[in-house]
Amino acid sequence: MDAEPSTDRRADRCRAALRVGPFLIVPVGGAVLVGLCVLAESSAPLRRFLDGPAQAYADALGPPLLAVAMTVFAVHAAVARKALSTILVALSAALLLREIHFEWTHRGIYPMLAAVAGWAWLWRRRLAEDPLDARQVRWLAATMGAYVVAFLLYRRAFQFVPGEAAYHNVLEEGMETVSHAMLIATSLRSPWRRPAKADPPVRPRPDAV
Repeated sequence: MDAEPSTDRRADRCRAALRVGPFLIVPVGGAVLVGLCVLAESSAPLRRFLDGPAQAYADALGPPLLAVAMTVFAVHAAVARKALSTILVALSAALLLREIHFEWTHRGIYPMLAAVAGWAWLWRRRLAEDPLDARQVRWLAATMGAYVVAFLLYRRAFQFVPGEAAYHNVLEEGMETVSHAMLIATSLRSPWRRPAKADPPVRPRPDAV
């Protein structure tokens, strides 16, 4: 008799975990990165790895990860005709140009992001009319939070923390990589069904008047 309520409770806990899961990635990922930095203080090989190959790998992963996210968003925008996916194509493209490290993108990322925000504002009615998927919204919100943390690391907002200067680049590159991977997850969470077309108004038959 108790089997079904117990199963329902487990299902409810699983659904709750899936709802909060995206928002746990940044704190868990940040804790892992900080833990590696702490361990590196007592391990010369780990310190050399973090100072050299780890940063190079993270820097090299940025463009392909963003290219994957941009491609998925573009396909989704074409198939499902979602305004939000079109905006996210532009956002992914701006971040991709920033990661390729063209000379002008170091400061150019700010006007590009402003242009994406302006586009979203102009399309605010289309965005409001599009039905949103709750899972995608959660992933998108968590991903934007991850990029904010990466930006704060880039701007040295945590330089008051002892030892931050020695591992600033590792933390920044690591959090950027986490953010890019979360953007891919956001793209894969996009619903692929096209919005239902509204039925045309029914006109009265001439003989019924």
